[in-house]
Amino acid sequence: MFLRSCVTAADDGWSGTGFERPAFKELLEDIKKGLVGLVITKDLSRLGRDYIMTGYYIERWFPEHRVRYIAVNDGIDTGRRGGGMDVSPFINVVNDMYAADISRKVRSALDAKKRAGRFIGSGAPYGYVKSPEDKNRLVIRGDAAEVVRRIYREYISGRSMSAIASGLSRDTVPTPSQLKRSGRQAAAWNERTVKHILTNPTYCGCMTQNKSVKLNHKSDMRVLLPRDEWICVENANEAIVSRECFEPVGKLREERRAGIWRQPRNTNS
Repeated sequence: MFLRSCVTAADDGWSGTGFERPAFKELLEDIKKGLVGLVITKDLSRLGRDYIMTGYYIERWFPEHRVRYIAVNDGIDTGRRGGGMDVSPFINVVNDMYAADISRKVRSALDAKKRAGRFIGSGAPYGYVKSPEDKNRLVIRGDAAEVVRRIYREYISGRSMSAIASGLSRDTVPTPSQLKRSGRQAAAWNERTVKHILTNPTYCGCMTQNKSVKLNHKSDMRVLLPRDEWICVENANEAIVSRECFEPVGKLREERRAGIWRQPRNTNS
């Protein structure tokens, strides 16, 4: 929480590990305009929990913009000689360690849910929706599920991923992003989307999660994990395609990458 031109602003619901919070960014803009000369927070953790960036703002950015900073409970005041600045780096590190500890505990709780076959993603995979009664359970969405079956049938029959994507776009089949109506919506299907559907074991009833993790508690960047670190739980959700349909797809992909192109037998989904 910040005092901005005698107006209190708060970044409710935003993590202190990042500095892209709306109210904080507005504060910086007001400082640049010369509208603010004093910033007060309850303690250093209210400014931020990233010890590197918090130190940057109180030791460099604020002084360079002639702004006095006070953290009341921590006894920090950049306008006084000393002003607690000798202990501020240690306080920042402790705050950062606290955020890291919370992040580890949250990740551990989420991993436990994944291993129990509970879906913890923000959005269900294409072909599924979250159950209205239980947000951690997936149920089949009929119209999209039929598209998934079509993709498997066509790939097993010999069509390439790009040809499948072109056919879906030609038939004006809604893309996953269009169906969700969220964010930037892809106007057409592409090979990458088709590949994602063909390689996700969730479609044959094996709930598959933990394919990627955040780099750390300070970053939103995600790192892809090797297949042996995925968390897969059999029979955790209803299958859209059979195991007999899903497994040949992986073999076909390997063969086509190796330059072996044969007409596989028909497999019902």
